[in-house]
Amino acid sequence: MKRLSPEEERQLLDECINWGRKDLLVKQYLHLIKKTVRGELTKNGVLHVEDDLEELQNDVFVRLFDRKCKRLRQYDPGKGKGLVRWIRMIARQAVRDAVAKKDPHAMPHSRDLIPFDEIREELALERYLRQDKSEKVLSIKSTMPHLTPAQRQVVQLHFFGNPPMPLEKIAALMNRDIKSIYSLKFRAIKKMKELLNE
Repeated sequence: MKRLSPEEERQLLDECINWGRKDLLVKQYLHLIKKTVRGELTKNGVLHVEDDLEELQNDVFVRLFDRKCKRLRQYDPGKGKGLVRWIRMIARQAVRDAVAKKDPHAMPHSRDLIPFDEIREELALERYLRQDKSEKVLSIKSTMPHLTPAQRQVVQLHFFGNPPMPLEKIAALMNRDIKSIYSLKFRAIKKMKELLNE
């Protein structure tokens, strides 16, 4: 996309904010946001996959369009910064927030929907727990020291709590978002399964 003049930027913002033409802004700045997100992840030394990039790109657009385009309305061309620099700043902040929110090896790759692999892993663990319970529980608990402290807490509360605690409550208790809790649980189950199969 060609770089817009200040007048073209004003027209684009007007179309987006006042006439709901968000598609024009997406089309104009998608490449810039993708490049900024990738660069910021790399700069922070965060390993990522294509889904992480897409998730963060979407987060940037949500930030731009949220609350009737509040952040776009806050843009002031009179301060000498072009719209490109303003959008780049918002994209960088979105990445920093995501990295700060997640544990060091959990990026937003897990969405609000529970991945099929995770459901399958959890059902397998629950079936395993139901068979000859006392012996199985002991063997599962023997794998827990190999988990991170956060993974251990999620497993303890969700599978061995009395009563077992729902993930939503665990998220509130640990002051984390639900996606982070799903990610911790998924990694914990995977690690425990590997250890049990050794």
